[in-house]
Amino acid sequence: MDVSYCLQLVDSLDAMFLAMLPLRELNPSLNRTPPSLYAASADGADVEGRIREFLDAACELEANFVNLRLQHQQDRKSVLKKEIATLEAEIREKDALVKKTQASINAWRQQVAAAQLTLEKSLKEV
Repeated sequence: MDVSYCLQLVDSLDAMFLAMLPLRELNPSLNRTPPSLYAASADGADVEGRIREFLDAACELEANFVNLRLQHQQDRKSVLKKEIATLEAEIREKDALVKKTQASINAWRQQVAAAQLTLEKSLKEV
């Protein structure tokens, strides 16, 4: 169900709707008398058939639009799920980097503290 298919359905609905209207209604200059859709039983059956075709096509078009909307929502949900998974993986990676950096900082602090103690001892001896 792509957009071109839906556009074809809209075009067919337009064509069916135009077929429901007699020619004299589309061009009032042809006949000045008010049209009667049910002038004869054959005309009434023809109009009812056209109305039925129009309603069937309208129902099919509506069903296609509903399906397109559902597909769009499902696509959106899957995109959001992928984005969330990507962000969660990025957070885990950055947490690991933060822990590694904190461990390095703690090791440097210990080295600085040890160097300060050594320096203080050597200054006391002098």
